[in-house]
Amino acid sequence: MSDTEGHKVIDMKTRKPLDDDFLQKGKLVAAVRVAKKFRDLYDPIGPALYIDRLIREDLPKSGKTAENVKRALQAAGRGNLTHWERLRLKHENRGREQAKAELLRRQGSDAVSKKVQKYVWLLEALADVLERPHDEVLFAAFKDCQIEEPTVANDLASELASWINLVADSVVKSEDLKAFFREVGTVRGTYDEVSGNFAGAMRLLMEGAGSSGVLLGEAELAWIQFPLPRIPLFRSRRHSFDGPLYVSRKPIADVNSTINEVIKLISPTREEQWALPEQPLENFHRVNARVDVFSDLRLVIGPSKSKQDIEAMFETGAWVELEILKRDRPTTFPYSIVPMAGFTFDEEANPLVRSSYRPTVGVRLDDGWHSLAGLGNKQGWQALHNASEEFGRSLDMGPQLETLGHQSHEFAVYWWPVNASTLEKVMQDFLSANSHHSYGKNLVPKTGPHSNPKELPLGFWPELEIALFNDWIRESLSSSCRRLKEKFQLRLIEAKQIREREKQFFLNQLQMRSDQVSKFGNGSPDESTI
Repeated sequence: MSDTEGHKVIDMKTRKPLDDDFLQKGKLVAAVRVAKKFRDLYDPIGPALYIDRLIREDLPKSGKTAENVKRALQAAGRGNLTHWERLRLKHENRGREQAKAELLRRQGSDAVSKKVQKYVWLLEALADVLERPHDEVLFAAFKDCQIEEPTVANDLASELASWINLVADSVVKSEDLKAFFREVGTVRGTYDEVSGNFAGAMRLLMEGAGSSGVLLGEAELAWIQFPLPRIPLFRSRRHSFDGPLYVSRKPIADVNSTINEVIKLISPTREEQWALPEQPLENFHRVNARVDVFSDLRLVIGPSKSKQDIEAMFETGAWVELEILKRDRPTTFPYSIVPMAGFTFDEEANPLVRSSYRPTVGVRLDDGWHSLAGLGNKQGWQALHNASEEFGRSLDMGPQLETLGHQSHEFAVYWWPVNASTLEKVMQDFLSANSHHSYGKNLVPKTGPHSNPKELPLGFWPELEIALFNDWIRESLSSSCRRLKEKFQLRLIEAKQIREREKQFFLNQLQMRSDQVSKFGNGSPDESTI
């Protein structure tokens, strides 16, 4: 349970006080991000002194220069921010009265700027260069300013967002997630959410086709998955399609094989899967199938506004359920229908009626695990073609999912801030009785590690509030963290062993060639002696 003692927030498990400034920090930073001008004449003093200190003292200590800051601004699309002198007041341990005097003395072209967002942009660039969380830097700079909080239409949504962020922040600290993501960000490989396994690859684990490790406001292909602590919250049906699928005639694995074992054989999360040759149509037989496409809402923790800002986000993406011969069938990849098509979407003039397929998804049938393909061909997927007539021609021509007020690609995953605005969209899109979607269910259980609250704290999203206060949310996020860490360490050990074997093999090859040169001199040995 949660409690308050002397207005301090109490950890729901340890009963120890948490950081009682957390909620106020979040409110101030949120207000700073949307503020236009300072309310008080002297409010620029705090951020201007802080910027000067960062540039004058902290940059040199870290071995960085103003050029690094300029590059960070350019990378953020803010390269036109110049005249930094208008965002600085000489620090040098000055008192506030001396800073006031300098502020009043500077007029004209040298006047200190009153535009809040210019300070925000420069401070975020400095935070990136110094590898510090954006929110911490912004709070330190603006903590003494009179920033008017943004108008919130729904106070209950705002308070619920604060509770979610508070619980997530406690997990970030208790599980040391900042250290985890620092290490993960340096390792190459892939991650599979179904199995929780990591595998070797050429790309960095936290970099994908549309993102570079900073996720808030970004989108990514569903089969490029990131190792984030993750719990599903709600699932809502968006589409249902019926038609013929092509299933491999021969099983690829025994029916008793676990899904984790089969994922190592076939899954779109494996980089090498997409490079395998296509298989002729005679390798498959046709079965009738039904595909239900849902929109999932999940709570995750990861790098949000910068690689140093590790915090809660909402994640939205597809969830796919497959029915064959009137029975639900587990697959190795339930996050998009695109891999079920069985071919790449970058081919020129893709035919929708094909003579060969490249399967990337496995399905368990009565006699074993099989590969599958053919979703979307012209021979029977009428409802799919009504929703997306050109599905299969290119990625952009797939069906859309209306999610949080936006038309989203079915094959993509999106990340949203945990705030009142997002929660209001969640209410309209997922939770409202007036929602136009035909099916939806909460995925959070009704009980947790601790007893449920006797009274609903807010009543905005009852199921989620109960899961927060009975400690299910915090414990589930922590369990997800521990699973990720354990699997990640196993991958590091495996990678080290493989590197050692490959190094030894290479050294043996060098030694063998060296021995041949010693034996035969500069001449070539007879092939029979090799």
